[in-house]
Amino acid sequence: MTVSWQQLEAESDVRRAWREVGDGGSHATFFHTEEWADVFCSAVPEWQPDPVAIEFADGNVAVVPMVRHLGSEHRQSMAPYVYGGPVFLRPPEEAHMEEIGKIPRWYTDIVLYGNPFSPYAWEQEGLVRWRIHTHVLDLSSGFDEVYAGL
Repeated sequence: MTVSWQQLEAESDVRRAWREVGDGGSHATFFHTEEWADVFCSAVPEWQPDPVAIEFADGNVAVVPMVRHLGSEHRQSMAPYVYGGPVFLRPPEEAHMEEIGKIPRWYTDIVLYGNPFSPYAWEQEGLVRWRIHTHVLDLSSGFDEVYAGL
């Protein structure tokens, strides 16, 4: 099953959609928000926000937050090396995920990270994948205990 959609292209429409899914969307983290992109790009001016926003015919909205390196066509999850992947206004159906899975193929130079908090598998068939891990360490026992445990 396919679902029809349109890409939002006017910056005001993209920003509106980004705020909607970032503020109340399905499994959005702080790293998915436009505020994070703006802070990052202010601190590292060789990057600029470059999200993709899609509005589906059924009213669902999806945003794939990204940044683009100025002077090239290189894009990454935003900011580079943090949680990425699509966020939706409402939980996506399989057809939504299929359409969103095509977006990385629009670009010739792209690195995207997934969202470990999302229950929806974001598969980009045929693209190279790496597995990254986040490690959590309890520091409450103090430096000497933690260091001894290394």
